[in-house]
Amino acid sequence: MLIGRYIYGKLSNDTGVSALVEDRIYPVLLPMDEPYPSIVYTVTNEPLDNNAKQEKASYDRQIVTFHVWADQSQGQQAYDDIDDIDAAIREALDRVEDTVSGVTVEAAYYLGSQDGRDESRGLFLREIRYSITTRN
Repeated sequence: MLIGRYIYGKLSNDTGVSALVEDRIYPVLLPMDEPYPSIVYTVTNEPLDNNAKQEKASYDRQIVTFHVWADQSQGQQAYDDIDDIDAAIREALDRVEDTVSGVTVEAAYYLGSQDGRDESRGLFLREIRYSITTRN
C-alpha cells in the first residue's frame, strides 16, 4: 500500500506533468491557498489474490482517482490546462510497468474520466481513474 510513493515519484519526475503543475501533487486533500492547476489523488486498495488466506497477498490492485483542479477565472485556458494535465498523466501512467520509489507496478490502465466543478471555489475539475497493480 505504498502506491502514494509511486504516484508522487512518477508524476513529480515526469517532465510533462511537472511542467504543468510543478510539484503540486497531493494525497487526499488540496492544501489551502495552493495555486492552480493542482493534482490531488485518492486510492482504493484491494488484494488481488486474497484467497490465499495462509499467505501474504503477492499483488494489490489500486483504483487511483486523480482530481485535477484549475481556476475557472482563467476561462478556456483553465480547461485547456486540465486537458493537458490529463494527457500528461496518461502518457506517464497508462500501460506502464516499472519501479519508482521502491514500488513495483506490474500494470497500470486508464479507466476513464469525468468533468466537474466546484462553484463555491470557482474551480474546474477533472476526475481521472486508473487501475494500478503492484507487487508486494
